[in-house]
Amino acid sequence: HDAIWVQKQHHMLSVIEELNRQIKDEYQKGNQVVLFGYSAGSFITYEYMFNKMPYINFSEMTAASNAPEEIKEYIKANPVKNTCISALADAGIGVVSSAGKIVFDKNSFREKYLTLDASTEKVCMPEGSLKGVVNFASPLVLFYSDLADPDYELTYYNRYMLKYILEKDLFMLTVNFKEDPMGYPTTRNLSAEEIGKLAHIDIKNPKGFVYDNSGVWSKRIFLLAHTSYWSARKTFAKAVAKSYVEGLKYFYNTEEEKEKSDL
Repeated sequence: HDAIWVQKQHHMLSVIEELNRQIKDEYQKGNQVVLFGYSAGSFITYEYMFNKMPYINFSEMTAASNAPEEIKEYIKANPVKNTCISALADAGIGVVSSAGKIVFDKNSFREKYLTLDASTEKVCMPEGSLKGVVNFASPLVLFYSDLADPDYELTYYNRYMLKYILEKDLFMLTVNFKEDPMGYPTTRNLSAEEIGKLAHIDIKNPKGFVYDNSGVWSKRIFLLAHTSYWSARKTFAKAVAKSYVEGLKYFYNTEEEKEKSDL
């Protein structure tokens, strides 16, 4: 099954590297990209953002970690650009373990740290190259259910990935047919203010948004709904456009305006 195949790390890494190459090519042509992730493809869009978005402020990350004080002082004295998970691995600084922690190579850290900007340029997503993501028929939370675990350290990086999406004017939509047995809602919809409070992050001048619309009627039977996004393409296309407009409005509405829209 595609979901199992693509979740194997060596398969996933090759896919997101090729995707990053294509996005960089489009960026050099002056284009921004919108990613559509169908079913297991939503795993790819998530892994791409998690590994390739330059949302990591290395100084802030290590200041909040258990790194030795001399390492923290060295980083403070030698600042680098915001970077991504892939760049940490490319520079040989560290990797993300199965437990969700970034493990650093302490023996050669200082030498490799100075190459981080070059790795960022080489393997991270260029800022401004991605406009947004539309996941559909998405079972993302079913296969990545551990991301909801408050003890799983990846939630730290997901918070800063979300902060990047909101501050850099990106959007992330989930659009599922109501009858689709594999179309799982990602979360309840929240405003920018609510996300900031719940995620404990300071979001400065947000312009982007995230929104879930998992209640789209496809008029297809339960057994066929998961594969009907193309046969019901007009319904799906209208749902995406409507979700974008409604999501943007909802995300920045005041509580009073939300109450009116719910009536």
